[in-house]
Amino acid sequence: MLLGINRDDITEYSVANDTDNPTVFVIGTILHKDKLRLLMEAMDKQGGIDLSKLQDKTLDIVKAGVKCVKNFEGKDYNTIDDDLLERIPLKIVLELMSKVIEFNFLREGEEKNS
Repeated sequence: MLLGINRDDITEYSVANDTDNPTVFVIGTILHKDKLRLLMEAMDKQGGIDLSKLQDKTLDIVKAGVKCVKNFEGKDYNTIDDDLLERIPLKIVLELMSKVIEFNFLREGEEKNS
């Protein structure tokens, strides 16, 4: 039996060393049309993601997958725009991209267990 994707599913993510009143990044589902637009060029022949090819799409992937940010510089943001992304350290942006991809794609083992 196939299981459907919950379009409203979210997860909250904080950077490991951000422990004192942490910033929370709310990661949500990316619609299929946006996944295809963002990730088609980064897929290998088996349909897997080649992370080395995602460099050019990093900011777009983060903007599509991070739905809001809580407590960044003491403020909450419901829109992720280029200005906000430029203020977040690059290391964190890359970490967010990884978490967005992890959240939005079922791992092989999860697919087999469905």
